[in-house]
Amino acid sequence: MKNICFIVPGYPTKQEPIFSFIGETVRAFADQGFHCTVIAEQSLMRAFIGKTRLRPFHWVDTSSKNQTIDIYQSRTLTFSFLKIRGRRVSEYWKKRAVVHTYQKVRPATDLLYAHFWSSAVVGGEIANKEDIPLVVVTGESRISVQEMYPKSYITERLRHLAGIISVSSKNVEESKNLGLGIGKPFKIIPNAIDETKFNKHDRTALRNTYGFSQDDFIISFVGAFKERKGPLRVLAAIQQLQDPTIKAIFLGGGPQVPEGEEVLFAGTVPHAHISDYLNCSDVFLLPTQAEGCCNAIIEAMACGLPIISSDLPFNYDVLDTENAILVDPNDVHAIATAIHTLKNNSERRDTMGLSSLQKSKALTLDNRIQNMIEFINEILE
Repeated sequence: MKNICFIVPGYPTKQEPIFSFIGETVRAFADQGFHCTVIAEQSLMRAFIGKTRLRPFHWVDTSSKNQTIDIYQSRTLTFSFLKIRGRRVSEYWKKRAVVHTYQKVRPATDLLYAHFWSSAVVGGEIANKEDIPLVVVTGESRISVQEMYPKSYITERLRHLAGIISVSSKNVEESKNLGLGIGKPFKIIPNAIDETKFNKHDRTALRNTYGFSQDDFIISFVGAFKERKGPLRVLAAIQQLQDPTIKAIFLGGGPQVPEGEEVLFAGTVPHAHISDYLNCSDVFLLPTQAEGCCNAIIEAMACGLPIISSDLPFNYDVLDTENAILVDPNDVHAIATAIHTLKNNSERRDTMGLSSLQKSKALTLDNRIQNMIEFINEILE
């Protein structure tokens, strides 16, 4: 296996850092010596209304070892509101555009790698026509491919599916419950961090740099400002405690912007600066309602932070009682109690933070890619 074609829903650039984890994965495969081609859709409608810039059909990305990656961005029409017999018409247009792009480019391909089940259906059509093995990586917060295509259509398109890589036990169970990948080998490989970007630094020095008080107990939140992630639940829990020394940093964007005297910062920052803000913090808090496997949590672990997050299956592969307090993500009082517990027990904070740091050492991007390569080689044999 030397040539991998990635079928993905999007690809990041510096100007548009969407699906950054996909870009990191592709570049890591390229650094391992694989020739990588990416086919990713881009919406003409989003470009037309100014939400994104229209990219060239073909452009080249470069890995850290200066390996080149060919990116092909098929242009699609997307009307999320338009349905026929309950199915989103946009998905069929996206599929046609991606398949047409592959047939036009015809990259050398030993393996089709699809990110998310919806991409696997698209990649499956190519796999069936070209007799190429297909691997899917499932990491959705909620798998919705059955809402896009009929069950018989999905089954037919997955005939060449060789195996499934899942970011969590939760995604394995959800896939099986939906009848996806039955009889095919599954491998759980959690998301990972780039250890060159996320690691532990001196808190005192960074607080001085960013102008944060050394006496405050600082909580960090990283994620979209929306109900599923829970930034306003974090703020409500802090306000419930009525402790003026408890402050919070909210990194993200969206409609639910936290505001108040408890908020030290709320907004977006360059990805390279997220580690600094995490290292200014005492605790990482994310009461998310649904995930595949949350990158932000693993990044916080790599910075040596104790975690407060959701007592739900998507967290169980990376969090336990040694490095986290797990709570009902919708229970503001439970969130507040967890904050109070860690604020008033520095020894427990330090122990949990050390456990996070140790656990994160196995969750590096290099380890993840090696595990993926081993699994792929096994199933292709």
